[in-house]
Amino acid sequence: GNYVKFENGDIWKILRACDNARGHRCNVAYLDRAISYQEYELFIHHYLNIPPFTAIHFYGEGNLHISDEP
Repeated sequence: GNYVKFENGDIWKILRACDNARGHRCNVAYLDRAISYQEYELFIHHYLNIPPFTAIHFYGEGNLHISDEP
């Protein structure tokens, strides 16, 4: 499979940014900079908010840059 469940109850999944990934929620995301900002908004941003914290880590080559500035 594309997931692992740890003894502490954490579940880590590998998902592609696509329509089939909708509905999954998370508090930590590892994002390939090659995806577009539109893909980030549609498939990741709205599902990345499980307390007590949220984190994003970027990897790879690309132009995806996210800022918390208004």
